[in-house]
Amino acid sequence: GTITGLLAVSVLLIPDWPVMWLRQLLEHPTYTYIGSPVEILADAFPSMSGVIAVAMGGALTLYLFWEWAKAAGKADRWFQWAAALTIVVTNLVVFRTATTNYVVLLPALCLIFSVLTDRWRAKGDVVVLLAMVALLFGLWGLFLTTIEGNVESPLMYLPVPILTLFGLWWARWWAIRAIRLSQ
Repeated sequence: GTITGLLAVSVLLIPDWPVMWLRQLLEHPTYTYIGSPVEILADAFPSMSGVIAVAMGGALTLYLFWEWAKAAGKADRWFQWAAALTIVVTNLVVFRTATTNYVVLLPALCLIFSVLTDRWRAKGDVVVLLAMVALLFGLWGLFLTTIEGNVESPLMYLPVPILTLFGLWWARWWAIRAIRLSQ
């Protein structure tokens, strides 16, 4: 239905876009040399980095499947949490990434911030504001102190997805169970 129609219109407007997309997909590894955040963490142990990266990536992926199984057939809150976790885990284990891809983590951050404000009311609003300010200045500070020429440091790839994962773990209980009494 709708997807077929949208694809048909897109091919009519730009007939060679599928070929251009495939070409770009194949060229991507030639200009991105930094691997996934899991690989960056594993590189701290050079002699075993490959094994550690595969183990960490595998463990995160299995954990994600486990959470999907637990969320199957549950309320919308479970789905939202599992979807946010999916976005975060895929950004942690992907073969190649860029910090520009982290914009897709916004729904996960919104879920975390929503739980903060639901649980702590006015204090939660302050914590959310402080977290946003810390992300803004912290990430720019990290970028400016670690940039090498015109290339981002691998350290830039770590804070956002890792902090978001920990934030989701913290918010999990409230995100999937808690319902306000006023609802």
